[in-house]
Amino acid sequence: MELQPRLPGFGKKKGTEEGRRQEKPSVRGKEDGGKKLLWVIAAVLIVIVVLAVIWVSIPQPQPGNTVTDSNVRMELERLQGVNSEPKKINPADYPKVFGIWNNRTLVEQYFCSDVCPDYGRVDLVFQGVDNEECAQIAGKSLHDLAWGGYIGCGPKIQN
Repeated sequence: MELQPRLPGFGKKKGTEEGRRQEKPSVRGKEDGGKKLLWVIAAVLIVIVVLAVIWVSIPQPQPGNTVTDSNVRMELERLQGVNSEPKKINPADYPKVFGIWNNRTLVEQYFCSDVCPDYGRVDLVFQGVDNEECAQIAGKSLHDLAWGGYIGCGPKIQN
């Protein structure tokens, strides 16, 4: 009859020298676990620092579609052509955001107050600027030719 080799730790009594040695936790194992924990903490801190640097270094988005004086001048000229044939203007196409000029949003808006659509027109105006504020920002107040009401504040372009 052949005997199979003994499995380590199997059949040993706990009171024996060999059994006691196996029951004691390894000090080396604890040191390895502590080192692993320190490495994990260091890696997490490095990731946090890298993400913070990336977050700070990303440039803040500038207002979209910033336009220049020449862009505004060309758009005003184009709108003169559009307004020369008011019956062809579709009021449903407006308002449209044109862009940011002098830190303010310019909007194309349709206006008609009396005989519509025969006297309707499209104006380029600053969004949300009332008549008093228009004077403060050196804008051009636009008024209804029929009733005199305030339409909006248009940009003043120096030639």
